[in-house]
Amino acid sequence: MPTLNMTDQVTPLELARRANAPEPYKIIELMRLKNEMLIDIPAYECNSGTIHKTTQRTIGPMGEHRIYNQGVGAVATQTKLIEDRTTMLGAYSRVDEAMLQHSGNRNAVRQSEAVGIIKGMGLTQAEACVNADKSKVFEFDGLKLRRNKVDNKYVFSAGGAGNKLTSIYIVAAGPDLFHFLYPQGSKSIGVERQDLGVHHVPQADNPEKSLPMAIEYFTAQYGICVRDPSALIRICNIPEDISGDKLIELIIEQVTSCLKARVLTPCTLMIQFLSNSTKPQATKPMWFIHRKIPGASRSPMCVTSAAVRWMLFSITKA
Repeated sequence: MPTLNMTDQVTPLELARRANAPEPYKIIELMRLKNEMLIDIPAYECNSGTIHKTTQRTIGPMGEHRIYNQGVGAVATQTKLIEDRTTMLGAYSRVDEAMLQHSGNRNAVRQSEAVGIIKGMGLTQAEACVNADKSKVFEFDGLKLRRNKVDNKYVFSAGGAGNKLTSIYIVAAGPDLFHFLYPQGSKSIGVERQDLGVHHVPQADNPEKSLPMAIEYFTAQYGICVRDPSALIRICNIPEDISGDKLIELIIEQVTSCLKARVLTPCTLMIQFLSNSTKPQATKPMWFIHRKIPGASRSPMCVTSAAVRWMLFSITKA
């Protein structure tokens, strides 16, 4: 692994490149097609095995101006200890050995199967970052559970009612803000591929029969950490039919709130559909954002302005 310090803001993809870990790099490149956080959010090593222990600053005094012969009061920050754990995401790829032998290009067939599996892992990871629940022993708390009460000062209601609503999470990324975690001592940023060779496995629909399968195992061990409470803001109860102009106003208002709280850019924006409808309509407001903000680039799901960079990194339904 490359030598890093907490001032480096290095994403998992860049970490894999610097570590000269080609297989983890390829896996992360595929996962990021479904989870763009992997190219925007920095990642840091846990400091206690698979657990990351850190202090969260709950009060940060601002200081006082003074004039000659006038003093200033004593100030102190207040903190609390938080622990974030990582989870293990895994998937097997199994391809009939005879099919590989007859294909004429063994590696291409295995890679074709692996691509679909790894992309699916990326989507699972993106959804877990929002919806995971540490009451399940194999998960951590996602963004939703960290901001699940309207009376939280970092949660703002847009006033919608009913069950066709959406939420926006505004995340400020950085070493002392919001970032990914990977297990302590990992040489591959918690991402690995194992070629397990050829094994005779029971047929799925008839366990009394077996067939030779070439098996690979892919794993990603990761977590998230919110070190500064103001680095994660949620706007909830947003109606699906909200106008693009109104949605932009909500976003800009809360981004301004982030800045006033000294949570600086870049900010990453994520839309999550909390809807029972089969075809949420929130893509229309996203199109308005893309069209109306000067300097918007890359795609309708990614917005860049001179002041703030917003990225839609996951869309899920409740």
